[in-house]
Amino acid sequence: MLLNKLFNVAEETPVRSLDDTSYFKILSEGGSYTARNPHEKPITVVSNRTKLIMACNELPALTDFSGGIERRFLIVSFDATFKGAAVDPYLEEKLLEELPGIFNRVVEGYKRLIDQKGFTKLDSSDEHVRDYMNSHNSSYQFFDECVVNAPGKYVACNDIFRAYVEWCKPM
Repeated sequence: MLLNKLFNVAEETPVRSLDDTSYFKILSEGGSYTARNPHEKPITVVSNRTKLIMACNELPALTDFSGGIERRFLIVSFDATFKGAAVDPYLEEKLLEELPGIFNRVVEGYKRLIDQKGFTKLDSSDEHVRDYMNSHNSSYQFFDECVVNAPGKYVACNDIFRAYVEWCKPM
């Protein structure tokens, strides 16, 4: 279903949806995959270009801590809630009136995506990704909090490991 699609939007992404990240990595990096419509022969899709958009109330649990998974994420937090008086009963009608302008903004954004060869980076998104990775992996937390990038300086692996073990001990 992704063939020749610009975007794939998944609503209410399950918490366990990234237990196996192999397909996510292939699809988000533009790799090749085999697909088949029911009752048809399989085809190989080369260079998938579909952008994956996953909406969720809770970020999926993560078991893959490779740099490959981290660089594929762009997390945009949407903190607004709408209930009671904040719900506009005429919202759909208002949006339909603005549809040409909304479409124009989408086209402008898509052109920017193509020109930049990727989504616009936001500091807040980078921070959300770092927090997300840290929340799932103690070694990430350790490196984020304790390891300083000092070019030309070297530390023995055993020293880093001992510091990590010490850092993991309960206070």
